[in-house]
Amino acid sequence: MAPSKRSPDLAKKINQLRLNLAPIVPMPTGPAHPAFPKTFLHFWLLTEEQLDSIAHYYSQSTPNFWTDKYPAPMNWDAAFFARQAGTGLLSDEKRVEIKRRKLGKFIGVRGCETPIEEVALRLQLLEAELMQNLKQVEGQMLPGRKWV
Repeated sequence: MAPSKRSPDLAKKINQLRLNLAPIVPMPTGPAHPAFPKTFLHFWLLTEEQLDSIAHYYSQSTPNFWTDKYPAPMNWDAAFFARQAGTGLLSDEKRVEIKRRKLGKFIGVRGCETPIEEVALRLQLLEAELMQNLKQVEGQMLPGRKWV
């Protein structure tokens, strides 16, 4: 007996992964990206390089006139991804997960909203960056004067 016959949950998941995805046509015109996922299975198998390439192709990681013309822009924060590389704050798996979620939101996949944990991480990183900049400015001020 096939595993999907023994497990209704597995059969349901296989059927979900077989669902076709409608390709997004880039603005102003042109064919869909060659790596654009044809099914949900392809979506889950995208590599980080493919995710980066798709974001660039649809003007999401390299902002231009067309970036905000899509129904659900990715809000691709290249600086956030670059800043976290090698810091240990964002693992490779987490970075790919965030990029995949952003692509999912871009193409209309349900459940790809930004989780509160990611918002908290971004705020924490921005606060640390702000404090570092503040210390640099204080170092340039007169000795003994502090803002914080």
